[in-house]
Amino acid sequence: MRYVYKYLRQPEIASKIGVQPDKISIVDSDVDPNERKDRIIRFSPVSNGYPEIKGKDKEIQILISTDVISEGQNLQDADTIINYDLPWNPVKIVQRIGRLDRIGSLHEVINVYNFFPEDELESLLNLLKRLHSKLDAINRSVGLDVSVLGETPNPKDFGYIRDIFDAKKNVLDELEELSELAIGEFLKDEILRYIQSEGTKRIRKIPNGVGSGIRREGKKGVFVAFKDNERHYWCFYDIENDEIIENRLECIKLIRCNKDEPYVAPPEDLNVYQIIRRVKNHIISRLKTAEVKPLKLKTPQNSIVNWLQAVGDVAKHLIPYYSKPLPEMYLRELKKLWLNSKDLSAEDLIKILEKFKEEHPIGESIEQSLTKEGEDREIKLKLVGYITITN
Repeated sequence: MRYVYKYLRQPEIASKIGVQPDKISIVDSDVDPNERKDRIIRFSPVSNGYPEIKGKDKEIQILISTDVISEGQNLQDADTIINYDLPWNPVKIVQRIGRLDRIGSLHEVINVYNFFPEDELESLLNLLKRLHSKLDAINRSVGLDVSVLGETPNPKDFGYIRDIFDAKKNVLDELEELSELAIGEFLKDEILRYIQSEGTKRIRKIPNGVGSGIRREGKKGVFVAFKDNERHYWCFYDIENDEIIENRLECIKLIRCNKDEPYVAPPEDLNVYQIIRRVKNHIISRLKTAEVKPLKLKTPQNSIVNWLQAVGDVAKHLIPYYSKPLPEMYLRELKKLWLNSKDLSAEDLIKILEKFKEEHPIGESIEQSLTKEGEDREIKLKLVGYITITN
């Protein structure tokens, strides 16, 4: 991005594309967050509540950026996006397009351009094939309302469509908050940057159970992180409302900070360890409650169950079988079947899934072992760390 930025800012190049060099700007990890916000506003002033900047000297016409602005930003003033890279996870591309193609856009059409890898490189990486396969899985399970790489979009109605047509601007943010995949993506990027800057040796020396403290306006409570052998659990105990918040994105927004943010000691009347015990008991209680315990379905079982539920009554007889975790040897064969089924009709796919069920029965011993794995697992939670939050 820095190379592209410097290249376009050359007077002779900027002249060819009809833009003054000072109207081209960049946003990346080296740009201070406050300056980053200012540049975003100057690039998309109307959608960010600063219409007086539109058409003035301060307005930016071309903004070059990494994924630092892919999350939750309003860029609806723009009508064109160019992806110079194709990430392994196609959701990133969907998120980028969603910064422009959202409620409040000033344009009838949003133009999306993607740079594809050279043929020789593509033959080695097989990147496009992987991306198309992943996008197809997303399209079939939860739907896509826009074309990302030229595929036919398949929008699904999840009850949000009416809100979108009614121009309720918060509905897209609500949908983003529901996306665990989106959470994992931006967390991964931040963690990688932290590892690169601090080094793995230093990070490994951080003991479990370590605590810290920060200040957040209007919030008072304790963020707690536990882990067992399989999962991590993040909770925020809100003291003011006496409730435990488990929404991961909400927790992350509270504790995200720069490494130079000063430590804030907790109030003397705050019994941190009592709260930690309460959160721990809450998590254990939830895990022992069968009705809220999440199903551990691996790929492609989770996609198949979503598809069967969407098809309706003609496929409901298959849901009990595919809703139970299948042995690994079954999953390998099922994965090939599912990948090769994208061009089949619903009727043909149901027949294939029925045949697979007949040829791969779940014996009583397998079913009992799967049930035992869920019911008898001893729950041992280890405290990873905590952060007290003071207003």
